[in-house]
Amino acid sequence: MEAWGDFYRALKPGGLLSISRWYDPVGHRGELYRLVAIAASALQHKGVSATELSKHVVAVNVDKIVTVITRPDAFTNAQWQAAQARLLGQGFKILLGPDVIFDAVTSTLLSGKADAAFFASLPENITPSTDDNPFFFYTARFKDLVSKPISTLSKNNAAISTTLMLVVLALCACGYYIVNPFVRLARRMPLSTLTPPVAYFCAIGMGFMLIEISQMQRLMVFLGHPVYGLSVVLFTILLFSGIGSAMVGARFPRPGVVIARVVALLTTLVAAGY
Repeated sequence: MEAWGDFYRALKPGGLLSISRWYDPVGHRGELYRLVAIAASALQHKGVSATELSKHVVAVNVDKIVTVITRPDAFTNAQWQAAQARLLGQGFKILLGPDVIFDAVTSTLLSGKADAAFFASLPENITPSTDDNPFFFYTARFKDLVSKPISTLSKNNAAISTTLMLVVLALCACGYYIVNPFVRLARRMPLSTLTPPVAYFCAIGMGFMLIEISQMQRLMVFLGHPVYGLSVVLFTILLFSGIGSAMVGARFPRPGVVIARVVALLTTLVAAGY
C-alpha cells in the first residue's frame, strides 16, 4: 500500500495507475479483490473520502486478465462516459466504474466500510498488503491449512506446501541433533551443570534469528526481492560474527571490556532500528 502512495505522488495531474493481474470469475478473484482493497486504502490515505472512492477506481476484464485503473483525481461524468464507450468498443468487459457495481465484496471495499471483521469473514485473505506484510499473492490463512488444505495449497499459495515440508524437516533435524543429544547428556550429568551452557547458546541462537528476520524483512522491501535480503543479511551476519569471534579469542576478557562490547552492540542495534 505504501508503494501506491509513491506511485500516486509520481503521477502528473489526471494521471492513471494501471495494474493487471490474472483473473477467473469462478475460481480466482482474490487478486482482483486485493488490488481493489489496496486501491481503496491508498486513496483514503491520499485524502479521498469514503463516499468518493468509487469515482477513482475502474476495473476491466478481457480473457484471463483483470486490469485495475485508479487515479487520485476523480473521474468526471464526461471523462467516464468517454472512457466507457472506448473500453466497450475495444472489447473490454467493465467490472467496476463510477456507475458500475461488480459484487458485494468490491462494493464494501469501495464504501470505506471494510473493517477487520469484514476481511475475516471472507473465504480468502484480501487485506491490503503493506510494507510490514508485503505478501500480495498469499491469500490463505493459517487455519485453512487444516480445514481446506487442498484449496489452500493451490494456485498462488502452492509454495506453502514446500514451506511446510521444510518446517517439518527442520523440526525433525532439531529433534535429532539437539533434543536427542540433550536427553542423552541429561542422563549422564546433573541438569544444574548442563542447563547454563545450553541456555546460553539458545539465547545466542534466538538473538541471531530475531535480528536476521527483522533485517531480512526490511531489506526485502528495499532490495526488491526476498532472495537479495536473505543473501545480504546472512552474508553480513556470518562475516562479522566470524570477525567478532576472531577478535574475542580464547581468553576471557576483563569485565570492563565485556561491558564495553555489550554497550557497543546494544547501541548499534538501537541505531539500526531507528
